[in-house]
Amino acid sequence: MLYDKDFIISVIQPPIDITYKNQYFRVESGLLKSSFNFSEEKELHKIVTEGSNLRLLDPKKNNWGVKKLLFASEKDTTALAPTYRSHLTLDNITIPKSYLDSYNNNNNNLFVPIINKISVDSKINFSKDFYKIPSTNKILQINNIIITIDWGFFTSILTGDAKLSKNNLLNGSFKIKVSNWRNLLKVIQKEKLLDKKLFKTIKAGLTFIASQATNRGQSVIIPLTVKNNFIFLGPIIVGKIDDKLFM
Repeated sequence: MLYDKDFIISVIQPPIDITYKNQYFRVESGLLKSSFNFSEEKELHKIVTEGSNLRLLDPKKNNWGVKKLLFASEKDTTALAPTYRSHLTLDNITIPKSYLDSYNNNNNNLFVPIINKISVDSKINFSKDFYKIPSTNKILQINNIIITIDWGFFTSILTGDAKLSKNNLLNGSFKIKVSNWRNLLKVIQKEKLLDKKLFKTIKAGLTFIASQATNRGQSVIIPLTVKNNFIFLGPIIVGKIDDKLFM
């Protein structure tokens, strides 16, 4: 937290109701504390928010838990367009039992019930009058993206840059470093999370990438690109982002 005479201090006690794109969320319990200040132009300059022992409800009324939350953002005063450096950390995320039961059947225990940590760092550049113009004309540039997920046997680090252009089209280039990728493939195959033909193609690609690695294939670095909302692994389309996500 930032404590200074120029900062406003806020403490919020749940429940907190959130509606986003006709989806309803609720923070059921816990505590949220924030400190923030504004520039001379009355624009948000810095904000730090901390949360502890949060209990959340998703649109399907599933209970999630977050032991600790930290969000911080600061405006880059040297940039011409509105630009913010941002950080988010979520510690000890408890996954709803209903999500795990569908995968941990027959006592396989493929997924552990707690995600140790998710952290996100980025530099976000908004187009002029971003919040005033129609969604089809918005432009959003996100640079220096670093997303880390630490969950049981699975650890991944994504780095890259992306741009949301007009007509809600996302384009970007990323690298994902994945540890224990062989175990992850076993889970995907066992639970049939991908089409069989696509799975074989991805498995062959990752095996080739691992064979070129200097760490004996313990981890792989996967190149991903997004072109007009289509996700590519090399030349292979592996998915598509819903066009309505950014509307």
